[in-house]
Amino acid sequence: LGASDTIRALEKSVISGSIRNAGGQIVTDYHGKLSAIFFDREELKTTLGQTAPPFAYTERDNLLYKGLVTIKNGLFQIKFVLPKDINYNPAPGKLSLYSLDSMNAIDASGANLTINIGGTVTNPEEDTTPPDIELFLGDTTYIPGNTVATNTLLLAKLYDKNGINISSTQLGHSISATLDDSISWTLNEAFAYQTDSYTTGWVAFPMNDLTPGEHTLVLKAWDTHNNPAEQSMVFYVGPENGISLDQFNTYPNPMTNLTTLYINQSNSGDDIEVTFRVINSAGQQVFTETRSYFSASGVINDWTWDGRNHTGGKLNEGIYVIGIFLRSTKSGAVNQRYNRLFITN
Repeated sequence: LGASDTIRALEKSVISGSIRNAGGQIVTDYHGKLSAIFFDREELKTTLGQTAPPFAYTERDNLLYKGLVTIKNGLFQIKFVLPKDINYNPAPGKLSLYSLDSMNAIDASGANLTINIGGTVTNPEEDTTPPDIELFLGDTTYIPGNTVATNTLLLAKLYDKNGINISSTQLGHSISATLDDSISWTLNEAFAYQTDSYTTGWVAFPMNDLTPGEHTLVLKAWDTHNNPAEQSMVFYVGPENGISLDQFNTYPNPMTNLTTLYINQSNSGDDIEVTFRVINSAGQQVFTETRSYFSASGVINDWTWDGRNHTGGKLNEGIYVIGIFLRSTKSGAVNQRYNRLFITN
């Protein structure tokens, strides 16, 4: 695509780019990953006026694509199909980019606000096939019927030859999950395509404070052509095992360079082993660390993390699932809890 091109609904598009130095030359020894997020046009909104007079403002919060691509010799390509659910009057979208060459500890960022979005491609490919959905709890080794903890991680693998719709412009067309016909979540922001793919992606979403017993979860997703698919699972939550996790947060969140863990646990005075894990939107564990606390305090808040992976490279901008796992070294009691962390650069 060129700077003046317009991307149309249901069009298979390729955006080519490069990593350049301050002099404008391509950095040919730059190899790594690029995080790309493509937003729809700005929309005019108005505040509710509950504590002050209403006022109008613009916001760009409608996602159209989110994923990772490979950078080789300073060059990259982003491929995707724009969903049917867009505003059809042409207007500029926003492509937000962040890249990391972890071997050379170099990162780069940028944005493009000149790519127009609007209209529909002429004679679009006919597609009446819904997406494929696979559901897991905790990690991809989950076997249906296994008992899970009261705090667990929902993982969903989604596939469609023309991609998954993560636009929120059309009511009811978002990725959504419903627990026991009573609790519902919108999961568009929890989805991202796996590296170098616009057909396969993952949802990673924490589910905390589940009650022991049997539960039913239903996940629904739409492809870019608005074909819906639904997958359900029945799972069982076991009782808490002698140690409770009342709170797990990080401050600040969103984080840029540093965040501090805050853990509130029930076994004050016990010897506790604590494992902190960071999981990307593809369900991959990108960082883990374990620490031991002897005669632990009920509140643990002395642990900071710098947003880097296990090799020391800075993680790409985006939304991550963070997990905390506690084990009493005296009684063997265990528990876990998940949350979401926003990383900005």
